[in-house]
Amino acid sequence: MASSARRADLFSNTLHPRPATLADYGSVAHLLQTAPCRHQHLDWIGPLDHITQPTFWVLERGSTLLAALDCTPSPASVAWIRVFCAFDAQAAWNALFPHIFEILSTRPKVQQIAAVSLSPWLSELLLENSFSLHQHIVLLEWENNADLPHLTPPPGLYIRPMLFQDLPTIAKLDAETFEPLWINAFASIEQAYLQSEYATVAEKDGQTIGYQITTQNTFSAHLGRLAVAPAQQGQGVGMALVHDMLTHFQRAGIFKVGVNTQSTNQQSLRLYQRAGFVLTGVSFPVYTRKVNS
Repeated sequence: MASSARRADLFSNTLHPRPATLADYGSVAHLLQTAPCRHQHLDWIGPLDHITQPTFWVLERGSTLLAALDCTPSPASVAWIRVFCAFDAQAAWNALFPHIFEILSTRPKVQQIAAVSLSPWLSELLLENSFSLHQHIVLLEWENNADLPHLTPPPGLYIRPMLFQDLPTIAKLDAETFEPLWINAFASIEQAYLQSEYATVAEKDGQTIGYQITTQNTFSAHLGRLAVAPAQQGQGVGMALVHDMLTHFQRAGIFKVGVNTQSTNQQSLRLYQRAGFVLTGVSFPVYTRKVNS
């Protein structure tokens, strides 16, 4: 009996990494609220929406869940670190990441793993594990008392409310506009639209050439996505979409509108600053690691 009890106790102290299941939903949700080290990707997709995917793993000791790590690819070429929560980040990473990396390595379409780090502990961990700094995301804000710039819309441009049936066209335009790291999968665009307060498309000659999606809380709004077809860039389409959006929220009495963009995206930065946005000084590093070259 004593020997069996010792063996059971030894097993309960063994760390056991395994793929997550729906039965882990409540425990992972609890970890996301209580674990000392918590990371959640900035996205419209819920943190537990991928819990049944093969690249969502958990770490347990006995019946106690100690960590969770999700690197589900979306779009297919990029596996963002969407969830990472742990009591001991390094031990959890060492136990979980090799399994997920092995799975990703078998998928030829996956080119890189990426993370937007919101905490110094995650930045340090990634740099120690073969990730490199790719760029920074910077935050800009527009305040309601700012004057809107004078705008002469491009000839023939028509801005209208986005409809659900526009989403396939929007997803195609999105994929043509952004580098692979920043392309949104259809599921993300769909969720962004469903969560939006004001979403519009720009049309010219009957063709969709741009769009914007903005969310809102009580006193502020956030421009979550702006894209203009590559062949139509530099002609004022993006400014027209932003101007229309800011006019909408100014009339609604919203005090502030925020937007994020990449520190290396000079064209985007110039557009937002011309529209009256100012850099806040807040930025977040983006780290990447190659999977399949």
